[in-house]
Order: sequence, then C-alpha cells, then structure tokens
Amino acid sequence: MQRKIVILGVVCIALVIVASLSKTQAQPPNERRGGPPGMGMRDPEQMRRMMAERMKEQLGVTDEEWKVMQPKLQKVMDLTRQISGTGRMGMFFGRPRSRQFARERSSTDASESERTAVEKATEELQELLDSESTTPDQIKAKLTTLREAKEKAKQELAQAQQELKKILTLKQEARLVLMGLLN
Repeated sequence: MQRKIVILGVVCIALVIVASLSKTQAQPPNERRGGPPGMGMRDPEQMRRMMAERMKEQLGVTDEEWKVMQPKLQKVMDLTRQISGTGRMGMFFGRPRSRQFARERSSTDASESERTAVEKATEELQELLDSESTTPDQIKAKLTTLREAKEKAKQELAQAQQELKKILTLKQEARLVLMGLLN
C-alpha cells in the first residue's frame, strides 16, 4: 500500500511539473500534437527534454555530471513505470486505455522487440480479459506471466537504484527519495 502511495506521489509530482511548465512556456497551437484543442499537448521528445532539464536543475548537477547520471536515472524511472503499470500501455490507476490506442501507441513508441516483458504481458492479459471466450486457466496463466515479469523488473529496479546511489550526493539522494524514485 505504501509503495502505491509513493508511486501515486511520483505521478502527481510529474503532473505538477508538466502543468507548471506548460503555463510558463505557452506553445503555439500549430506545434501541439494530439488531444483536443487547448489541451497544450507537446511533442513527446520535447516533453522528455523539458522534464530532464527540470530534473537536472532539481538535482543541481553540471552538464558533465548529468551525462553520467542521466542514463542511470532514466533506467530507474523506466523500471518504476513498468512496475507501477504506467508505461507505454497508458495505464492510469489500474485502468488501461483502449486496446486500439495501446496498439497505436506501441506501434509508434516502440517496435515489438523494444517493448518490455511487463508491457507485453500486460497487453496480452488485457486482450484475454476483453475476450468473451477466455477461460479462468488462461487468465491465471497470463496473470502469472505478468506477475513474474513485474517481479523481475522489481529486482532490476533495486539493482538500478543501487547503481544510481553510488554516484549521488546525499542531497541528490534525498531529493530522489522525495520524488519517489529511490527508497
């Protein structure tokens, strides 16, 4: 339960950061992508760069330090999203977006080989749940596969967090704990 609260906190912090950045850096409508007019959705790459810059500021690192830290931090963030279910599948509070949206996202975001085991298992389970002819044994098998993939991701996350901690100052570590990226 406490882990879910931490993950929810990370999501909320990210939303607040994105909202504050979008208010201070208005973008012309012709540069928006997706969503209804007025939503101010940005190019995903631009959003990643903005969030990375904000993270870099929060941690108080130089460009040289960031080159070393950023890949390790990105790995922790990616694994955290996998475990929480908020990865490319578009999970939000345990409710996946439509399968068509998930297929469109997965085809534009990553090829089949780039998708993680958690993402694949999540999509397969969702497809089973959407089918009227699914048996309980099929659900049980896919649920086991998903749980095993998440457990493996948890182990990888613990290792990635340890690797990241090795290069952090105490203040940086504390900030990342408050952001929910480290324990």
